[in-house]
Amino acid sequence: MALYRVNMNATSMIYNSYKFCVNVTKLDLQKRQKTIKNEQFSLKYMSSGMTRGRLTLQNYITKRKSEASRSIIVQVASVRSCKDLLLYCANLGGLIEKVFFYTLPKQHQFVLIEFKNSQIAENVCSNAAFMDDCTYIPSRTNVLWFRKIQKDKMNLKYVFGLPKINVCNSLILQQDIIKTAITKSSSISEQMITLYNKYKLDELEIRLKFQTIVQLEKCFKGFFPNIIIHPFGSFVNGYGKRQSDLDLILFTDGCKKENTFSRLIYHGKSTNIDEKQHTHAFMGVLADAMKYIIPGIFNVRKIFNAKVPIIKFQNFFTHTECDLSMSNTIATYMSELLFLYGEEDDRVRPLIFTIRKWAEDNKVTSTHPGKTITNFSLTLLVIFYLQQVEILPTINSITNFSEISNYSENNVKKIYTHYTPNYIKSYTKNNTYLSALLIDFFKFYSTFDFNIQKICLRTGTTIKSLHNSALYICNPFETELNVSKNVSFNEVQRIQTLMSVAITNLQNTKTSQTRKWGILSILNFPESPNLSMNVLKIFDKDTNTENTQDDRTITNIQENDVSNTLDIETNHIITNKNLM
Repeated sequence: MALYRVNMNATSMIYNSYKFCVNVTKLDLQKRQKTIKNEQFSLKYMSSGMTRGRLTLQNYITKRKSEASRSIIVQVASVRSCKDLLLYCANLGGLIEKVFFYTLPKQHQFVLIEFKNSQIAENVCSNAAFMDDCTYIPSRTNVLWFRKIQKDKMNLKYVFGLPKINVCNSLILQQDIIKTAITKSSSISEQMITLYNKYKLDELEIRLKFQTIVQLEKCFKGFFPNIIIHPFGSFVNGYGKRQSDLDLILFTDGCKKENTFSRLIYHGKSTNIDEKQHTHAFMGVLADAMKYIIPGIFNVRKIFNAKVPIIKFQNFFTHTECDLSMSNTIATYMSELLFLYGEEDDRVRPLIFTIRKWAEDNKVTSTHPGKTITNFSLTLLVIFYLQQVEILPTINSITNFSEISNYSENNVKKIYTHYTPNYIKSYTKNNTYLSALLIDFFKFYSTFDFNIQKICLRTGTTIKSLHNSALYICNPFETELNVSKNVSFNEVQRIQTLMSVAITNLQNTKTSQTRKWGILSILNFPESPNLSMNVLKIFDKDTNTENTQDDRTITNIQENDVSNTLDIETNHIITNKNLM
């Protein structure tokens, strides 16, 4: 009865939110800015391809979103159910391209299925049913579960050409396996590449994060037809490691202009509140929808008193922690810039991954805000160094500028809107090995005079100037701002001392003669238990057996309290004992 009252209250709240939502389809916060020259600033990734044949961030995101739009996630009882699931989907007319089986903590198991096109995925979903249970709010998303039925009721025809099932490793990072792989490398450069390959986002995690994006878009578009959700930050710029958070920004598609030939105009609800309150109200509706309607979303928190209001939440089915904002637009352009730098030279990302790992292990960076340098500032230091050794170009040499806004509150002066089309990838004039670049990076900054020099990535030069910051890195988009103003003088001295120690350790290491040789002499890998589940043997044994059943059941998961400031909430993820 108590659960029934809770759901009735939630339903009432959702209905009231709906009345507010349906008339706000034309919300576009960008129109509140006074555009001067560039009419294309509608949060489209501006690079038209830094040059011929090169992957751009827009192309990458479009490709990944397309994959996610024609994919579904299905919860199953075990790997033994995979074949029955694929046969069932194939008999619905679904031409299957790729299949991924993965296991979450507490042995919850799922299958990610990619169909040949989005229409097939839509057709498969249209054959799904809702649970016959009044305690659950029906919601149509890209996440389903596979019902168990009696064998004699199955009528599955064998379909030839079913794709191979990719049985994926644990989503939990296994530090001992990574350390062993690095130890077996033959050189420091190879160690750095191994570390990068082990820590970077793998195919499954990339797909799962884009499934989260598409799930939100599909749900929100029922209220707001023009809504778009784009990822930014380390997830898409190529410098994010596995299990990293997913940063998202939500906006309306500015390219969908008003149809001046139509005499029929949608009614809209006028608001007598300022932009800040409007944003908070709109985001509050989205947060409530995620909390009460969208399956798998839990730990929803509204953090609206920050400089950039965000909604923090987690997605159970994709094992992803997310931050959703509406006003952090400049970060999307920074993501594109860092992505292009990573694509420019194959050494950039392994070098940055190694330096970030060194900084994390030596407590140079921290997960909590404070006086330590951030991963973002550290990445800019690496890029500036690579500009000095003629591996990466300066920002000015690859961009055109367009002054687009005089919105004084954000103090936005210049935004990069176009990358020079005739820029050639053969810029690199330095073929130094990764190992030498790592040592030289530490040498470069261990004696760098941060007291009187500002670092500018636009020109690739330092600016001699008296300033009150221990470390001054000019923001590439708002040059009068310092992205590292939080770093203390003592922290800079400590960083330079640790760099000197790293130089000594790397120069004195002897290949393969000790377990802590090469980059292992400057890193600190914690020992971790092997949490992986060996499902390969199970799969090999049972996939040829049709119509198998599993006696295991999947229990409900309760939402954990993630902050002392929050009330304890219980959010049951919809699972069922009748899973097959």
